[in-house]
Order: sequence, then C-alpha cells, then structure tokens
Amino acid sequence: MRQDIERVVAAEEAEHSGAIFGKSYMDIGFELEQQVLEKWKERATKEQIAKEAFRNAASGLGMIDDDDDVEGEPEPAENASAKT
Repeated sequence: MRQDIERVVAAEEAEHSGAIFGKSYMDIGFELEQQVLEKWKERATKEQIAKEAFRNAASGLGMIDDDDDVEGEPEPAENASAKT
C-alpha cells in the first residue's frame, strides 16, 4: 500500500511540474473492450438484417407464416401449410 501511495504522489508531483503521461492500463483495456463491443454490435445488426430479409422473402413465398419463429433452415411450403 505504501508503494502505491508513493507512486500516486510521485505521478501527481510530476504532472504538476508539467509531465505528460500516456494512457493508463485501465484506459487501454477500456478502449479495447469498446472496440470488441462495437464489432459485436455491427455483426449482430447484420445478422438481424439478414434474418429479417429471410423472413420477408420466406413469408412472401408462403414458406412460413408470420407467426412462425425463424430459426435455422426454412421449412418447405408443404410443411408450412400442414401446420394450419
């Protein structure tokens, strides 16, 4: 604990004297995490758009009902009509 306090005091004194420090490890980690989250968000958005496009196309062809949940492979039209 004593060394941590000494480091903090030394850094504050250096900053007061005009020293400029780079990003802390926490700042770097936060930025890396934000980049990963942004990539995930882009991928999830693209997947959602693809699912909606598939749903719209399949619905227009009579392959699924609007109430069906789209997961995986589309059902053939004969199986979709057998449900109703």
